[in-house]
Amino acid sequence: MNKFIIDKTMRNSFYICLLLALFTSCKENQDITTFDLNQRYLNFSQTDTTALTYDINYLGTSEYSFALEEQETNVKKVGIPIAMAGKMPEQDLNYTVAVNQELTTLPKDAYTFDPFIYRKGRVKDSVFVQVKKIEAMKTKKFILVLDIVENENFKVGHNKATSFQLTVSNMLSEPSWWSRYTDYMGPYYPEVYQQWIYTYVEGADPTLSPVTNKPYLYWGNMPTYIPNLPEDYPILYHHILKLKKYFQENVVYPNGDSSKPRILLP
Repeated sequence: MNKFIIDKTMRNSFYICLLLALFTSCKENQDITTFDLNQRYLNFSQTDTTALTYDINYLGTSEYSFALEEQETNVKKVGIPIAMAGKMPEQDLNYTVAVNQELTTLPKDAYTFDPFIYRKGRVKDSVFVQVKKIEAMKTKKFILVLDIVENENFKVGHNKATSFQLTVSNMLSEPSWWSRYTDYMGPYYPEVYQQWIYTYVEGADPTLSPVTNKPYLYWGNMPTYIPNLPEDYPILYHHILKLKKYFQENVVYPNGDSSKPRILLP
C-alpha cells in the first residue's frame, strides 16, 4: 500500500481519537459514534497558545478580587472562557448556562449575566458575568458555580469541564511568590501587597523578556525563582526600596490595629 495513504489514514485516525478523548467519556466499551461532527459541543476551557501542539487546559476554578482594582470600582465584568467543537456556527447561537444554587454562596443580587450568545465563526468565546462588590467581601470569599446545560444548539462537551467555579472577594490573598521575597518585603501583610500593586505597575519596569523581547515584569508577574537582588533585577529592587520608603514615611498598622507593631520592611 502507498506510504502516503498509510500515513494519511493513521493521521486521520489520530484526529478522530483526539476528538473522542476530548469530548466523550472514556468508559470502557463506550460507543465510539457518540461524538457527532454534525453536532456542536460546549465546555469551559482555555487554549494553551504556548504549547507546541494543540492542547486544552481545563480551568476548573478562577479567582477575582476587587482589591486589585481602584477603590471606586463597584462592578466588574468577568469573562469565563468557553470553547466548542463540532459544526462551526454560521450565525450567533444561544447557549444555556445554569447557576448551581446548591454550591453557590454569592448572593443573587451580586451578579448578573450578559446574554448567553455564542458568536458565529468562533472556536472560543466567553461567558460574561457582572459581579457587584458588597461589604461582606472584605472578610469573606464568595463562590459562583456555573454548569453548562444542553439546549437545541449545543450539547454538553468534555465531561470534566462542564462546571466552573468563580471565587469573588475584596481581599488580597498572599501570592505564591511572596515567600521568595520575605528577605526584602518581610512577612505577608495585605497592606504591603496593596501598596506593591500601586508601586510596581505594568510599564514601570522596562526589563525585557528573553523570550518576547518586551517588558514583562510587574506585580502580577514576578520572577519565578529566588532572585539575587539588586544584581539580577536592579529596577525591581529599586521599586522595593520605594515600597520600603513608603512604610517608613507612613505609619500603617496590620488591619488598622494600633495595638500591634507598625508595618516596616526589612
